[in-house]
Amino acid sequence: MPREILKQLSRQTQQLRHRWYARPFDRLFGDLRLWSLQRRSVTLAFGVGLAICFVPLPIHIPLALLLSMLLRANLPALVTTTFLVNPLTALPVFFMAYSVGCLLLGVPPGQFQFEMSWQ
Repeated sequence: MPREILKQLSRQTQQLRHRWYARPFDRLFGDLRLWSLQRRSVTLAFGVGLAICFVPLPIHIPLALLLSMLLRANLPALVTTTFLVNPLTALPVFFMAYSVGCLLLGVPPGQFQFEMSWQ
């Protein structure tokens, strides 16, 4: 079922490429490998998207677009995966990452606190 949904989205992106406002980007996003549903392309995109979603800077989408073009990974899967960590899920995800890190390093967990600082 998800494969059929992705095929429908792929057809819509092909129609979008012919619009006047998308023509300047046709060379960038016209590569069919960015839209293919092959296993290698989608799994690579999912892995790269998971790595990007933990970057604490607001550059997820530009970084996802750049890496998708460089690695020829599935663009919709990569962009969608970067939204796994959003403002609603950020605190639980980073707390779990902290807890797993303490467990793997054998360090007793301290008090979890966050401080905004330039230092």
